[in-house]
Amino acid sequence: PKKVVVWAPRFARQQRADFDAWFREAAGDAEVVFAESGGEFLNESRDADVVLGRCYGLNASNINLRWVQRYGVGVERCLDNPAILKNEVVLTNGRGLSGPYIAEHVITMTMMLSHGMLHQYRNQQKRNWDRNFLPPGSVRPVWKKEMLVVGLGGIGTKVAEKAHGLGMRVKAIRNSRREGPDYVEYVGLSHELDDLTQSADFVVNTLPLTSSTQGIYDQAFFEKMKSTAYFLNVGRGASVVTQDLVEAIQSGSIAGAGLDVFDPEPLPKDHALWGLENVIVTPHNSGRSGYNAPALMIFVRENLRRYTRGEALLNVVDKKRGY
Repeated sequence: PKKVVVWAPRFARQQRADFDAWFREAAGDAEVVFAESGGEFLNESRDADVVLGRCYGLNASNINLRWVQRYGVGVERCLDNPAILKNEVVLTNGRGLSGPYIAEHVITMTMMLSHGMLHQYRNQQKRNWDRNFLPPGSVRPVWKKEMLVVGLGGIGTKVAEKAHGLGMRVKAIRNSRREGPDYVEYVGLSHELDDLTQSADFVVNTLPLTSSTQGIYDQAFFEKMKSTAYFLNVGRGASVVTQDLVEAIQSGSIAGAGLDVFDPEPLPKDHALWGLENVIVTPHNSGRSGYNAPALMIFVRENLRRYTRGEALLNVVDKKRGY
């Protein structure tokens, strides 16, 4: 590379000297610019051949651009950018880095919903000691329950692994092939989603947002779920028809939901999802951890080292598929 522009996260600014030297070593003789504001990032990216961190807003007239590294996983906004759609531009993402944290988030929501912890917490806030407030059957141990993981990628595989460790039966859906780890008892293809949904106690969406996954969780889908089943979403909010989900919960068509992503997002303060008793709302932060930034920078620096030396990059995105 001749010029590398790095979107510098907060931790990098706090440890600037060591961080700069560490990245410059991987970049060889290239000019390395650490941008600390959005304006600086876009301005410096106008003639860069390597851009690390952000993908949106890049200038399509930049004839030098060859590689864009997104720190996050979802790339739908990247693929709206003509600068990135050029054949000579390689796009990579942070797929797999946040998988362990998101998987634990899913399991946390699973246990809270199945053990009535939302109700327990509300009673705690009221200082209400009521051992008998839960209706019969409302506490359902997850042992031997069935979880369907829709999207057996980096995140979905970690979710499946942890669910299996709790004694759950795990099935999964993936787009391209039936192979999966030993702890997934059945891997179906995308056309089997409706059939596999009907027996699941928990349906977990970890799919990327593409034209084929937009709005797939609609009224017809929720009607196929068991009335005792829960829907959990850590993929993308726009994969769900939100009003259909609200109505499914309100009508008792499904038991509840654990949601980290939404459409619209941020979730408006007056939205019905906030007030539903059997819904967990978290603000699109399931992948956040104190370990995120160091792990991410190790990964990005390794990809920069590979690019400088002409080696294969990690996490190359298939721009036609959208992930």
